[in-house]
Amino acid sequence: MQKNYLKYKETLVISLFTLLFGVIVNISFAQHSCNSFQTDIQGNEYTINNNELIKKKKSTSTTFRYSNKLYGNLYAIDVSNPLRVLLFYKEAQKIIITDNTLSEQSQQVISLEEVNLFQTQAIANSKMGNEIWMYDQEDFQLIKIDPFLNRIIETGNLEQLLNLDSIKPIKMIEQGAFLYLHCAHNGILVFDIYGTYYKSIPIENLKNWNIYNSYLYYITNSEIGVMNLKTNEFDLLKPKKEVKNLYSKVVQISNQFIYYCENDSLQKIEFK
Repeated sequence: MQKNYLKYKETLVISLFTLLFGVIVNISFAQHSCNSFQTDIQGNEYTINNNELIKKKKSTSTTFRYSNKLYGNLYAIDVSNPLRVLLFYKEAQKIIITDNTLSEQSQQVISLEEVNLFQTQAIANSKMGNEIWMYDQEDFQLIKIDPFLNRIIETGNLEQLLNLDSIKPIKMIEQGAFLYLHCAHNGILVFDIYGTYYKSIPIENLKNWNIYNSYLYYITNSEIGVMNLKTNEFDLLKPKKEVKNLYSKVVQISNQFIYYCENDSLQKIEFK
């Protein structure tokens, strides 16, 4: 009885503190940011916790939240454009477009079934005309749609065109004039903005990667590196401090930091 009373008292104090000062959001964010974590080009941080997307602004302690229980699990997000964040609900085959405060925009819920897509596995924001890339597992092809849901690009069967046994997409990003498709067994496939295959980046055992300007920052099971996408040159990177079992703890890499999980709390270290 005494324990229950103390627990109730603690909960009440925390709730009042939150209402008065609004700081518990940041504490909660830090505790759960290991679940699924990303950063955008402005340094804002995003985490998915219990199917809720939480954004923490870099410059302030402001946080924004978005939750939708109608479409099942939030499978992936695209934060490459901080002003136009995409949320992908794979089970429901829905894409929700939000603004920089994670507010859902009017008429911005896209049902992929409306464009006869039923097995979309990955999506990516396009900087051209608010268009969206997607990978369709049914026809093994990349498709690009415009804001009116018209198909404006279809690559055809990539497994046949590229002579690949299986394309299992993990992550897809449009950066600069190229689209990067990370596959489970084929490294990163690179396409131009018209969906034409350009080249492959055969980095094995990729755990996390991101592209900033013309550089690809990546981490594998055994190394941290950066690739110059113009010259195809590789350099290894080292963190400023040693972290035991770092490779198994990493959740995100950027052009400045390695983010990793330590005792259910998010930590970050700079490169040397």
